[in-house]
Amino acid sequence: MQTNLTVVTKFLLLGFQGRQLLRNLLFLLFLVVFVATLCGNLLIIILVSTTKNLHTTMYFFISQLSISDILLSTNIVPNLLHILLNNGGTVSFIGCMTQFYFFVCTEGFECLLLAVMSYDRYVAICNPLRYSSIMTNRFCVTSIIISWLMGNLISFIITITSSKLNFCGSNIIDHLFCDLVPLLELSCSDTFSVHLEIFALGVPSLMVPTSIIVMSYTYIVISVLRIPSSTGRQKAFSTCSSHLIVVSIFYWTIFSVYVFPKREQTWVSSKILSLLYTVFTPIINPIIYSLRNKDIKKAVQQTLHKHISRFQSSQLLRNLLFLLFLVVFVATICGNLMIIILVSTTKNLHTPMYFFISQLSISDILLSTNIVPNLLHILLNNGGTISFIGCMTQFYFFDCTDGSECFLLAVMSYDRYVAICNPLRYSSVMTNRFCVTSIIISWLMGNVISFTVTITSSKLNFCGSNIIDHLFCDLVPLLELSCSDTLSVHLQIFLLGAPSLMVATSIIVVSYIYIVISVLKILSSAGRQKAFSTCSSHLIVVSIFYWTIFSVYVFPKREKTWISSKILSLLYTVFTPFINPIIYSLRNKDIKKAVQQTFHKHTSRNKH
Repeated sequence: MQTNLTVVTKFLLLGFQGRQLLRNLLFLLFLVVFVATLCGNLLIIILVSTTKNLHTTMYFFISQLSISDILLSTNIVPNLLHILLNNGGTVSFIGCMTQFYFFVCTEGFECLLLAVMSYDRYVAICNPLRYSSIMTNRFCVTSIIISWLMGNLISFIITITSSKLNFCGSNIIDHLFCDLVPLLELSCSDTFSVHLEIFALGVPSLMVPTSIIVMSYTYIVISVLRIPSSTGRQKAFSTCSSHLIVVSIFYWTIFSVYVFPKREQTWVSSKILSLLYTVFTPIINPIIYSLRNKDIKKAVQQTLHKHISRFQSSQLLRNLLFLLFLVVFVATICGNLMIIILVSTTKNLHTPMYFFISQLSISDILLSTNIVPNLLHILLNNGGTISFIGCMTQFYFFDCTDGSECFLLAVMSYDRYVAICNPLRYSSVMTNRFCVTSIIISWLMGNVISFTVTITSSKLNFCGSNIIDHLFCDLVPLLELSCSDTLSVHLQIFLLGAPSLMVATSIIVVSYIYIVISVLKILSSAGRQKAFSTCSSHLIVVSIFYWTIFSVYVFPKREKTWISSKILSLLYTVFTPFINPIIYSLRNKDIKKAVQQTFHKHTSRNKH
C-alpha cells in the first residue's frame, strides 16, 4: 500500500508575531545588540592578538570564546532580523539544516571550551608552580582543536539523522531559528533514532564538561579558603570570577531549555530563553571580561592612548563619528519632540506623570542642542575655537539643564511614591498647582546654581594654554587651565551643588524604599508586577543619569584618563537624551497606545 507524502522543501519561521511597532522596536534592539556583539568580540580578538601582555593561555581561550560567539551570533541574528521585518520568513530545508548544524557546532564547542578554561583556572590557582609546564602551547592548541572537532562531529551526526526525517504535515516553525525541538515536533517520522543519538552523544558531551567544571571549582574553592589573608583569597578568586559568571549564564540557559525544561513552559518562554543564549550571551561575554578584567581594560586604554594622536588626523574616523552623532542628535530631537507633542495632544496623557516626562524631554532637547551641534562642528573641522563668552554660555546651559534634571527626577520619584503608596490621596496631593510649582522650582534651582558658578568661573584668569582637551566647555578642564586660585569656585560647588545633589538623591532613595515596601505588601504577584511597572521606566532613567553624574563628578577614579572622561561625557550629554524617550516609549503602554492612535489617525486621513 502506497501513501502520498508531501515533501517539505521549506519552512516558515514565525519569530515574534505581533504589532508592527513592537516588531520594529525588537528589530532595532537586536540590531544594536548584534553590532555591539561583533564589535565587542572582535575587540577582544584584536587585543589578544596584538597585545604582548595578553599572550597567555587564559586570554587565548577567551579569544576562542569570542570567535565562537561571533559565529553563533552571525548564524542566528541576521535571519531573526529578517523575520522581524517581514513578520515571519521562509527558510529552505537545506538552509534550515545548515543553520541547525552551525548552532549545535558552536554550542557544543563552547561547552567543551568552558570546561578547558575551568581546568586552566584550576591549574593556575591550585598548581601555580606547574602552570607553565602543564598549560603549554601544544596542550592549548590541541584542546581547542579537540573541542572544535567534537562540536563538529556531534553536530554533523545529529544533523544528518535529522535531515533523513520526513516532514509531511505543517511546515510552520513557531520559533526564532531552526532548533531541534520544534523540528522534531513537525516530523511525521519516528524520531526515536534522533533521540537515541542525542542521548548517546549529547548527554556524555554535556555531562563530562559539567563534571570537569564542578570538580575544578570545588578544588579552586578549597584552595582559596586555605589562603590565610583575605586579600590573597580575593586576588585568587578574582582570576576566575569572570569565567564563573560566563559558565553560570551559559549552563543555566542550556539546562533550562534542553535538560530540565519546565512542563508548563510555553513557546513564548522558550523563545525568550533562546534569545538569552543566542543573542544576549554573546554580547554579555565581552562585557564581563572587559569590565572585570584589569589586563583587558589596561590593553584597551593603551590601544586608545596609542591611537588617540591619530584621532585628530584621521579624517575617516572623524567623519564616521560625525555621522553617528548626527543620527543620534536627529533621533534625540525627534524622539523627545514626539513625547512632548503626544503629552500635549493626547487627553489620556494629561496626568502629572506624563507632564513630568514632557518636561524631561524639554530638558533633554536643551542639553542636546547645547552640546551636539558644536561637537559636530569640532569633528568636521578637526577641532574648533570658541569665544570666552561662548564657552561660559555653553557651560551655563549645560549646568542649568543637568541641575534642573536632577531636581526633576526627584519630583518624579515623589510622584511615583504618592501613586503607589497613597493612591487615594494622589489627586489631592499631585495637583496642577503642585506640579507647575515643582517644575518652576526645579528650573529656578538649576538656573541659580548654574548662574552663580558660571559668574565666579568667568572671573578666573586664564593666562596660559587655551587648549581644552574635552568635547565641550565643562568646569573641570576649565579649572585646570586657570592660573587663578580656584578655591572660591570649589567652595561654591560644595555649598550649592553638593546639598542640591544630596537632597535630590535622598528624595529618590527614600521614595523608592517606601515604594518597594508597599509593593512587597501586595499579596498577588500580578498586583506587585503592575505596581512596579508604573515606576520601572523612571527607575532606569534615574539609574543611568545618576550613575554617569556620580562617576564623573562625585566619585571619579584616580587613574581615569581624559579618554574615559570624554566617553563618560558622551554618555550623559549625547546618548542619555537619546535613550530616555526610547525607554519611556518601549516600557510605557500609554505612550505606545498614543503613538498607535496618532499614526492610525494620520493614515486614515491620508486614505481620505
